[in-house]
Amino acid sequence: MGDKHRLQTAALMVVVVLCVGVVGFMLTDDLGIFDAVYFTVITISTVGFNEPAGGFSHGGRAIALFLVIGGVGSLFYTATIGFQMAVERLLSGRGARRRRRKELAKMQDHVILCGFGNVGRNAYTILRRQNTVVVIESDPEAAQDARDRGAIVVEGNATQDETLRTAGIDRCRALVASVRTDADNLVIVLSARARRPDLLVVARATEAESESKLRLAGADRVVSPQVVGAHRLASMAIQPEIADFIDLVIQGELFELHIEHFEVVPGSALDGRSIGEAAIRRLSGASVLAVRHTTGPATVNPHPEQIINHGDIVIAVGTEAQVAAFRALACDPAQVI
Repeated sequence: MGDKHRLQTAALMVVVVLCVGVVGFMLTDDLGIFDAVYFTVITISTVGFNEPAGGFSHGGRAIALFLVIGGVGSLFYTATIGFQMAVERLLSGRGARRRRRKELAKMQDHVILCGFGNVGRNAYTILRRQNTVVVIESDPEAAQDARDRGAIVVEGNATQDETLRTAGIDRCRALVASVRTDADNLVIVLSARARRPDLLVVARATEAESESKLRLAGADRVVSPQVVGAHRLASMAIQPEIADFIDLVIQGELFELHIEHFEVVPGSALDGRSIGEAAIRRLSGASVLAVRHTTGPATVNPHPEQIINHGDIVIAVGTEAQVAAFRALACDPAQVI
């Protein structure tokens, strides 16, 4: 039986005892309802009382004995359970906070998501598939919503340096600024960039004019939901077939395509070979979208004769299994054929 159910049962016992006492006094000693309630309450509360003029009848004394034994016991039992629940809740809350602090202190290479509004919730759903995510949220209801969805939550203002430190900004791999106002996102970007010049920072811009300001503040990428939505609406009207295909890819209804990037390690199957010579398509099934070289500009939609060297960043697209096979070619020297 759970504590809540035990408390409800105990409270019901007290109510039953009260009712029995009141009705019993009214029947056995012909008391009015006020006097019956009075004698019942002071008996259960152990205050004590003088019997009414002429004293109680034998039935009245039996009722009083019942109240002393049953009523006092049930009242103290109810109070004990309520006190126990309050202490357990207090201790469990402190324990949960301690566990959260220890968990955050050990966390490495995670993503910090600032804001859990409509945009933040959708971003979290995608981020959590392949990343550990720490959510920063100041609104208690939104923070609880994030916890209900399984997120690790730091409840506080993301514009404050202490909150960012608590979320592990010194050890995270990326930060997403997606709070409600562009001004707060700007402060978050500035704070994150000042503390971690090497950190990947992505920011949301509600107003189009805020994009340039966020980039100047240090955001690596800026996304404006209004602008993206406008492009999607226009593409659906002008090129509906292509728009439908993009929707299928993004939503994963028919395709489960993944786009990932890998750094080619020395001695791997791709090191020093061309895309065609490495037989990437045949061996993994994935396709190479772009190659970012250690020297020189990046190559988009590279030719099969494009040479890949260790240290290059290769961006590939394919199903989860195909991307995993590509990862082995790019990152595992044992896969050399």
